[in-house]
Amino acid sequence: MTSAVSAKTKADALLEKRSMAIRKGKWKLLSFERGAVGAQLYNLDEDLQEEINLAEEYPEIVDKMKRELLAWEKDVSENLPYRLGMSINEYQERLSH
Repeated sequence: MTSAVSAKTKADALLEKRSMAIRKGKWKLLSFERGAVGAQLYNLDEDLQEEINLAEEYPEIVDKMKRELLAWEKDVSENLPYRLGMSINEYQERLSH
């Protein structure tokens, strides 16, 4: 028996989780898609353990960082299906579930 994870299993995990992060200076934004928690914003200068979510206190920072994150995702996602070993049609079908 092998302990290696199949490429399909890795692809499933990446597509199901759909969480992303971005760091700008002292700020770190965690963004969750598909009805999860939403967004979490941390000031890493004061909260390195990421215990105090400041997303509600700084919605303008959350919005700006989310826009930057989504722009980055759009830029790199065009090649993602191929890195996951899928056709573009299979990738789009997986995202629709």
